[in-house]
Amino acid sequence: MKIQRMTSFLSFAILSSLAVACSGEREIEVTGEVKAPTGSSIQAVTLEFYDLPKEEGGEEKKVDTLKLDKPGEFSKKVSVAGEKIRIFALTDANGDGKCSAGEAWATVEVSIKDDDTLAAPALLELRQLDCPK
Repeated sequence: MKIQRMTSFLSFAILSSLAVACSGEREIEVTGEVKAPTGSSIQAVTLEFYDLPKEEGGEEKKVDTLKLDKPGEFSKKVSVAGEKIRIFALTDANGDGKCSAGEAWATVEVSIKDDDTLAAPALLELRQLDCPK
């Protein structure tokens, strides 16, 4: 019985790793900082991580989300296939899950180096601008 369970577990682990390898995805650690304007009362911030396509015209894919209690440093492991990621930060004051008038937001694209690390830590400076389309 134990051998059967172990064999099932090993088969699952091997198949899972092959699926990741075939998709071209790899896990990277995304680090950075969210900054609020001086004197602002911004509290919670939601970060969304997008895998940017390698080829022109491809679609970006949302790969993960991270909620921060307040602006500051962050670190998150995400799986991506592309060579760049986009991070979108939002202070969703009305809780509707999207950017609305008066809410502070920021976005940044960061390249991924050959060793699967970011070219530089992501810096997101929150601003109350018209929402992106």
